Amino acid sequence: MTHAYMILAHHEFPLLGRLVSALDYPCNDIYVHIDKKVDDELFERIKGELEGTVKQASIAFTPRVNVVWGDFSIIEAELLLLREASATHHDYYHLLSGVDLPIKPHSEILRFFEENAGKEFIQGVRFPPRGLTRWRIRYYFPLQKLVGHNFFGPLGLLQWLLLLPQMLVGVNRLRKLPGLSGQPSEFYKSSNWFSATHGFVTDLLEFYGREENIRHYRRSMCADEIFVQMYAFHSKYRERIFLHQRYPGSEGLFYNNMRRFVFQKGLKGSPVTYTMDDLARLTQSRQLWARKFSYDKHPEVVDAIMERIAP
Repeated sequence: MTHAYMILAHHEFPLLGRLVSALDYPCNDIYVHIDKKVDDELFERIKGELEGTVKQASIAFTPRVNVVWGDFSIIEAELLLLREASATHHDYYHLLSGVDLPIKPHSEILRFFEENAGKEFIQGVRFPPRGLTRWRIRYYFPLQKLVGHNFFGPLGLLQWLLLLPQMLVGVNRLRKLPGLSGQPSEFYKSSNWFSATHGFVTDLLEFYGREENIRHYRRSMCADEIFVQMYAFHSKYRERIFLHQRYPGSEGLFYNNMRRFVFQKGLKGSPVTYTMDDLARLTQSRQLWARKFSYDKHPEVVDAIMERIAP
């Protein structure tokens, strides 16, 4: 089997180097998107270091996008990676962040996908017909690229105010959303990180290559956690999505993307950064990858994971 690892990175570059090193096997091709906010000089240095790290895999870098949290630019970067990677046939495509690490040895990851060949590993949660989650793509969020995480700053408050006239006139972009027509309860979202087959990736790119399908996610908020799910759960691939059977100590959802993460409480809901206190839970997990790590703050847990997954 051949595997394409697609990485979205914007900081923590010492950790990124360790992630790339952990993926350095002959059956892997690595594709990296580094945020355009990283200046050109630093980008060239990181690029050279990563190219020097790889001995057995191949590594390529996509054109760079200025990625902003919650903005359509995240989808743009993901589509760049998918197009670049799928230009060469791979059995599986894995989207990771630059603060992820595998928590199982390479041989175990290969065996898992061989045993589950043809399945799609996409996390999805179905949401009810009404609710705040649907606001993300029901209304227009024209300032999201400027707002980012700063919900309650001046621009953030202005963007919330811009929702009021949309509510008053009944704006509802969901009515024409592909996949929702006639199925108002079938709305899915969850983690944007996934592992998928070549067939799924090429069909997804063909579908969203049409402006009438992708335009619904422009000027949205956090639609990167929706656009893959909405295609997957309203397409022929729905029956192939990996169903995570519950077992004692099970973590995650029924539809499992094989990634372990724990979210903080609060509006932003950022993933918890792992420390040595989490090592036992990480190594005992049945998941294949985990996020997020920080080599700047907690290098000891990164080194411990790297030692445990080494061949």
